[in-house]
Amino acid sequence: MQIFLSWQEKFRLLIVITLLGLGLITATSFWASRQVNAALQARENATAFAGNLAIDGNPKDEFKQLGEACNRMIQGISRILCQVVEANRTLTELHAYLGASVRDLGAQCCSVKGDQVVCRK
Repeated sequence: MQIFLSWQEKFRLLIVITLLGLGLITATSFWASRQVNAALQARENATAFAGNLAIDGNPKDEFKQLGEACNRMIQGISRILCQVVEANRTLTELHAYLGASVRDLGAQCCSVKGDQVVCRK
């Protein structure tokens, strides 16, 4: 059994599929953004309390060198986490912009009447 659609019906179907796809992308990105932001905020809070390892003793001691290396690593990880949190905030702002664009697109949705395409404004 074959189903033939007129160009108007295909156009309507294309608009519906596009709007549903954009809505799904918006909802998914919002959910993922919230999950990542919560995890990164927890890590950022944990590294804020990490501080520095205080190792006293001989400067050539292995434990002193290990403590200094660990402190440098923690500081590097902390900087990277701050960058990731900032990027996630930017992603959240872009998500809000995308959601507004999808709502505007839905408000300006076109419809087919006869042989004419009519767009709402």
